[in-house]
Amino acid sequence: MPDGPLSAHEIKHDGYRFIGRRDGDRVRLFTWHGHDWTDRGPAIAESLRSLPVTSATIDGEAIVCDSIGISNFDRLRAVLARRGSREPFLYAFDLIDGPPRGPWCGCCARRPAFRAPGR
Repeated sequence: MPDGPLSAHEIKHDGYRFIGRRDGDRVRLFTWHGHDWTDRGPAIAESLRSLPVTSATIDGEAIVCDSIGISNFDRLRAVLARRGSREPFLYAFDLIDGPPRGPWCGCCARRPAFRAPGR
């Protein structure tokens, strides 16, 4: 596995790729294909709204875990189909746009600026 300052590793979770966009109080969740799925992840949207910023775009993967903490894709599909479920959460892995400098270039340059709330 490559190592060094230009290397990045991400865990593959069994979920759906989401882009979360916050602009003021408005928060929207989009699938990788551009579908608005905000109503399918209200807890994710509320978490993005609670960030101490007014604008941000976050790339991540929405997942649902089973009773022992392992992601379960079939369960995720079922809860997303119901709309409004609070089970899915977002493993955020990239801050695409946000303070303090606006759009950054390079994932490795953005990583230090991204910190999960409460972690």
